[in-house]
Amino acid sequence: MLFFWIVSFAMCSRIQKILRPGDKEVYWAILDSKDVELTIQLNQYSDALVYYKIIKPGEVDDDSEFKEELIESVNAKYTTPGAYRIEVFNDGFEKASISIYTDVMSSGDVDNDNLAIKNLFLDLEAKLMSLYRTNTRLKTIQENNIAEAKRIRNGLYIMFAIPIMYVIIGLAKLHTTKAMFAPKKGSRI
Repeated sequence: MLFFWIVSFAMCSRIQKILRPGDKEVYWAILDSKDVELTIQLNQYSDALVYYKIIKPGEVDDDSEFKEELIESVNAKYTTPGAYRIEVFNDGFEKASISIYTDVMSSGDVDNDNLAIKNLFLDLEAKLMSLYRTNTRLKTIQENNIAEAKRIRNGLYIMFAIPIMYVIIGLAKLHTTKAMFAPKKGSRI
């Protein structure tokens, strides 16, 4: 467990990660006193059971269980300066695909044009993420439909093969029965 704590320590802005079952990842985001706002966004692209916890500066981590389940996405904004700890834990039995995004808005970035462009890109990013999630779900549904269609096709082959086998067996029995009662050539009785 200590290995995962050491390996997963990272200062992040955008990280896409696949968590194996039972994996726990820890990330850090730092908001300086000269910065205005910290945005933390967590996205999940799978149906695995993933929990998260964001520990704010000055909060004591009680090492208890994770409190909140990551359903699809979480968007949190903070203004208190300090180091924010983000913990993500995959409690499911399958791999979980997640992304973690942090953005710090500094005081020099508060210009109206910059803010409008940033909001435009954030809106575009949210719509692209929604499109990606929809595409992933549709791909899974398509794969399930293809597998079911193959199963149905194989069932239809069997349904068509069984009557043909009955006809062939019936013709063979008829031919054998006729051969038993037909007079043989060249025999004298």
